[in-house]
Amino acid sequence: MAATLRLITKDDLERIMNWRMSERVTKYMNTNPKLTLEGQEKWFDSLEGNDKVRNWIIEVNGAPAGLINLADIDWEKGTTSWGYYIGENDKRSLKLAVSLEMSLYDYCFDVLGFNEVHNEVFKLNEGVWKLHIACGCKVVKEVVGEVEKEGVAYDIVHLSMERNEWFKIREKKKYEKINFDVFEGIMGGVTVHHIGVAVADIKKSVESFKNFGWVCDGEIIKDSSRSVNLAFLKRRNSNEILELVSPINEQSPVFDMLNANKNVALPYHICYEVKDIDKTVDTLKSRNYILVEKPKPAIAFQHRQVAFLLNRDSGLLELLEERK
Repeated sequence: MAATLRLITKDDLERIMNWRMSERVTKYMNTNPKLTLEGQEKWFDSLEGNDKVRNWIIEVNGAPAGLINLADIDWEKGTTSWGYYIGENDKRSLKLAVSLEMSLYDYCFDVLGFNEVHNEVFKLNEGVWKLHIACGCKVVKEVVGEVEKEGVAYDIVHLSMERNEWFKIREKKKYEKINFDVFEGIMGGVTVHHIGVAVADIKKSVESFKNFGWVCDGEIIKDSSRSVNLAFLKRRNSNEILELVSPINEQSPVFDMLNANKNVALPYHICYEVKDIDKTVDTLKSRNYILVEKPKPAIAFQHRQVAFLLNRDSGLLELLEERK
């Protein structure tokens, strides 16, 4: 089993709609909805800017298999609810179920820093709520007749996993780690290659950063195609990298920014190394990132392709294709 996760896109809406209306999925859900593609598109648009939910497509061996999500996220209290379903019957397995659940706890507690994760299951879905218990969950309560669906009342089991409890028990658990990073599988685990800093005088800035333990990795590079000078700095005994970027002329992309800030050095961009730069650009554009510079070879990276995109909330980012 090779399971990966990716954020949902508009291309997934019809598949999600069909999954959600299938009998094997709705049987254990709170509603039996009658969905339309138009309604799915409205739902997808409503997710933009909504920090209370996160949705991923589950892929097994490269093929879409189901959906997993976080809902009712409370960032102040550090709590969320979660759920998932497998829409493709031939992709169901105990190994996948265990790996998804335990990897989700890792993501919620290690990455998001949550305190508690909740789950609700129909009591008649005995195999699932017993699996949650086997994974370490505690039953919080059982509510008789909590959900009514088409005239039938269903009992609901409420379960919870707490941060401290997960940290106590996970070393004893065996599971295949599934990465919940947003662009996992496309951006290579969202690996940071370097952080770019805009500077007015690159030689002076190199000397200044040396005072804080940074050393220059190679010579200063002149990139005439982008009208910038570049210098890469590394920390002693670590893999951290800074890229200093200074303008050659007024056509430089950092000239106006530095000029507006009286030539004070400023953070400029974060660079991520990616597996498939074209696919990643398309994915980011679908998530409201603006393509500033399409992929093209960069002299600073032995002519590997780089691209720049801009987002209102996360600023400018650079994509760097992995070494072949």
